[in-house]
Amino acid sequence: GAKAAGGSGRDIFTNFVQYNMQLPEVVVCDNSMRPWRAVAGGWCDCIVTDPPYGIRAGAKKQGRDPDRRPVEIRDRSTYIPPKVNYGDDELASDLLNLASEAASAAGC
Repeated sequence: GAKAAGGSGRDIFTNFVQYNMQLPEVVVCDNSMRPWRAVAGGWCDCIVTDPPYGIRAGAKKQGRDPDRRPVEIRDRSTYIPPKVNYGDDELASDLLNLASEAASAAGC
């Protein structure tokens, strides 16, 4: 898992282990390019997000600048997709849409 600031060795699972709780399943992805299929009725009990704050923290999402020419992908296993700006309104809208589609009624 990702280490906390300062390299303390703590990560998202530390508190779950400390309190002897079942480890959560974690999905880290670009919210604008979801890696799952849509299913009827929510499938997710809890959504935790940490969107960027402030002007300097500008959000990015996968995408291609329409003014640039297409790129030939030679090796998909090492290809890293380009990123474009992700406006605050679009980010908020996508997060709310995700919550309305994925959150289960039994979740938190």
